[in-house]
Amino acid sequence: MSEQPARIVITDSGLGGYSICAGLAARYAGHPLELIYFNAQPEYDGGYNSLSGLEQQLRVFDNALLAMQQHCQPHCIAIACNTLSVLYPQTQFARQAPLPVFDIINCGVEMILAAAAADPAADILILGTLITIKSQAHRKKLLAAGIPAARIFEQSCHRIALMLEHDLHSQEMEMLLESYLVEACQRLPDPQRPLLAALCCTHYPYIQDTFQRLLQKHHPGPVALLNPNQAFTALPGLVPENSQPDGHPAAVSVLSLVPFPPDTRQNISAAVAGISPACAAALQNYQLIPDLFAIT
Repeated sequence: MSEQPARIVITDSGLGGYSICAGLAARYAGHPLELIYFNAQPEYDGGYNSLSGLEQQLRVFDNALLAMQQHCQPHCIAIACNTLSVLYPQTQFARQAPLPVFDIINCGVEMILAAAAADPAADILILGTLITIKSQAHRKKLLAAGIPAARIFEQSCHRIALMLEHDLHSQEMEMLLESYLVEACQRLPDPQRPLLAALCCTHYPYIQDTFQRLLQKHHPGPVALLNPNQAFTALPGLVPENSQPDGHPAAVSVLSLVPFPPDTRQNISAAVAGISPACAAALQNYQLIPDLFAIT
């Protein structure tokens, strides 16, 4: 008798977390696995950073989480988004979660701690969205783990994630990103000191080379990028430990409340095609469900 596929919902507001979906499909190639990518983006041209405030952000994400549970009936949910991982503990769903829910914040923190221990002289730069940076979620956990406050710096890169959906290499996006990174580098105490730059938005690793180039341009010292997306695909418990290969590729589907324009589908499909052709194809054939979850 064949093993029942493990069904995992991977969610993000937009398609940053889709690289994690592709990473899971590649890492567990040949395992009985069903991956459902649930786009929790509430509006066509805006994410949770564009909503009116925390109350609406939590209400909308609660609605999305409930839809994930009821519509998809997964064995677990993976929040492949730092912004939504910040919001999750404050949701009603989190108080009585009926299934395991994994978030990416701790992956990032553990990666930063390991790198900081290996290079005690390095400064730490946390890069993320407005919600992620304002929450100080990473900073608080790093401080609790004993990292001195003087080593920790943060920089919001507002709208970069949304711009990356449409074009990973636009001049407008790169100019805006460079302005943020210049601002961050100007706050660092010593331009020659090693820098650990954590990409704490799941969209950012799509342009990891651009981050490296721009940071190195404005910070003469050694720069090491940290990508929590990679660690998240290896998170214990995400895929059942007893999962055994059966030779079949993972089944992948993509659900969205809002439409993905052709340029977005092509852009992100091309970015993940080398990791998982199945994920590239699934995005091109995504399911648009206008009543997937309520945004009121």
